[in-house]
Amino acid sequence: MSRTTDKSKKNLMLLTALAAGAAFFASVFSDVTGGEREDGEIVTVSGAVSDPETVSSDTALGTGQNSPSVSGGDGSSYNPEALVWTDHKEADAFDGHVTLDDKKTVITAADGNIVWESDLDWQVQDFIICDVDKDGEQELMLLVWKHGNFGNHKPFFVEENDNDLGQHIFIFSKREGEENDLFLRSEWMSSAMHDVVSDWTYSEADGLELTRASNGTVMHYAWQGWGLKEMIPEVKTVRFIAFGDMIAHEQIWRYATDVADAVDSADEIKTSDTTREDYDFLFENIKYRIDEADIAAVVQETPFAADGEAYRAYPDFASPAGIAEAEAGAGFDIIACATNHMLDEGADGLERMIDTYGEYDGVYVLGICEGDAAVEDRVEICECNGIKIALVDYTYGLNGKALSADSKLKVRTLDDEEQVREDLAYSEENADVTVVFVHWGNEYEKQISDEELKWTEIFYECGVDAVIGSHPHVLQAFELYNGEMPVYYSLGNFVSGQDKTECILGGMASFTIEYDRFNGARISDAELEPVITHQEARGIYTAYLLRDYDITLADRHRLDISIPQMWRMYDE
Repeated sequence: MSRTTDKSKKNLMLLTALAAGAAFFASVFSDVTGGEREDGEIVTVSGAVSDPETVSSDTALGTGQNSPSVSGGDGSSYNPEALVWTDHKEADAFDGHVTLDDKKTVITAADGNIVWESDLDWQVQDFIICDVDKDGEQELMLLVWKHGNFGNHKPFFVEENDNDLGQHIFIFSKREGEENDLFLRSEWMSSAMHDVVSDWTYSEADGLELTRASNGTVMHYAWQGWGLKEMIPEVKTVRFIAFGDMIAHEQIWRYATDVADAVDSADEIKTSDTTREDYDFLFENIKYRIDEADIAAVVQETPFAADGEAYRAYPDFASPAGIAEAEAGAGFDIIACATNHMLDEGADGLERMIDTYGEYDGVYVLGICEGDAAVEDRVEICECNGIKIALVDYTYGLNGKALSADSKLKVRTLDDEEQVREDLAYSEENADVTVVFVHWGNEYEKQISDEELKWTEIFYECGVDAVIGSHPHVLQAFELYNGEMPVYYSLGNFVSGQDKTECILGGMASFTIEYDRFNGARISDAELEPVITHQEARGIYTAYLLRDYDITLADRHRLDISIPQMWRMYDE
C-alpha cells in the first residue's frame, strides 16, 4: 500500500471498522438532519433527536477576537478559524460563474450581473459543483458555518432555534426561469453537524468524501432517494497464514519409507497412481487451521531429488518429492523456495521444483524465476476473494553456490537492491497488497540482525504490507513496524529433524487482509501462534499448534521437554 503522503498514512491508521459508519453518519448530521427549503417546506431525515454539541457565541467568524470554538464528537474543541478555509475559488456553472471570496459565494451571469449570493450570516468554507443527485443537472454544495441549528423553518418538534455556531452542508440547484435571489433553490440543508468536517471532496465514483477533524476518519456519502446517505462499501477479506521452514532431515524420510515398505502389499497409505511415500503425517494435525484460512503458505527449505536418486540430508539436501504432494494435499497455496539450500541440486533441481509443484492446481511457487525475467514475471500476483495480492520471495544467499551464466532459472536473492525495489514498485502499482517472504538473519540466534532491520526499513519504504521471515531455525520477534506493517522476523522451523529444543518451537503467522473501494487495503488481526514439531523416538515427525499439544504427546517427545517450558520460550 502507498505510504507516499502523510494523509494516506493517517487515514489508513485511523479508519475504524466500517460497522461504525452508521453511527458516524448519525453523529455528523446530528441524528436529525433538518433544515429548510426556499419554498418553505421543512426537510428532515429520520433519526433520534440529539442536540449538537456546540459552544454558543455571538461572535462572528473571522473577527480575530474571542474566536468561538465548536465541540467535536470526541469532546475536542475546535476553533473554526484553525481549519483550512478556501480563500479563493472559481468555477463555471449554471451558465454563469461561481466565485468564493472572503467566505462568501457569488454567482454572476454572463453579463456580469450577480444572480445569486450566499446569505450574509453564512461563512462559506468551501463549495463543490457536481451532479450529486444524478439528475443530469449541476448542483452547488456549500460547506457553511452559521449561527443557529436550523433556518427560518424549524422541524415541528423544535420550539425555538438556538444561536449556537455550527457547520452545515447546503445543496442548491438552479431554478429555471427565476432570477436574483430565487436563481437557486435549496435541495437539501443539513442541521448543524455533530462532528466538524475538516475536508471534503467529490467524485462520480466515490461520492462525497468527508474527513472528520477529530481523528481523520473518512466516510463517503451519496444522494439516495432524497438527501445524503452513507455509502457502505463491500468489505472483502482474506485470512492469510504462513509457516516456517519445512526441512526433510533424514529421520523424516526414513520414517516415511519404512512405513511405506511395511504396508506396500496392502497399499494402505499410498496415494493412488503414485510410487511416492505418503508424507501427509507431517501436516495432518494442523490441516484444520489451513482449511480455515483463505491462503496458506509454507517455506520449502530444500529441493527435491530426481526420480530414482537417493535422498540426501544436510549439508546438501535432496528431499522426497512426496512432500510437495503432502503440502498440496494439506491445502498450501504458496510455496516459498528462495532459501540458502535451493541450489543443492543445481539448475536441474530448480526446474524440478517448478515441474513438481506444477502438477497441483492453484499452487504458487515463489523465489524461482527465469534468469532474464522481466519484473512482471518476477512478481506473482494472486487474486483471492477479489483482492489482488503481490507475492515476492528472496534469500540472503545460496551457501556459496552459483549457476552458470546460461542457466534458464535462478533463485531470487537480496543481492540487487535496485531490482528488489523495482519488484516492490511493480507490486505496489499492480496489486492491492504486497507480502514479502524473506530468508534472512543468523542461524540459531533469536536476536534480530542488522540486515533484517535494514531490509525491514526498505520494505516499509516501498509500501510492503507484511513481511514473513525464515532461516534462523528459531522463533524470533514479531512486531507491527511503525504500527502498520506486520513483520515476522523468523517463524523458525515448521517441521524438521533438528534436535535442539529451541528448534522445535516455530510459529504460525496469521493476519487478515481487508479491502474496500474507498479505503483500499489494510492489514488487521495480525498474530503469531506457537507451533511445535512433535518428534517421537519411533520416527514420526509432525506439527501441532502448541495450544493443541497435550501432556501425553509431550511425554512421548524424544527430547526432554514440557509444555510450560515451550510456552516460556514462546513468551521470551
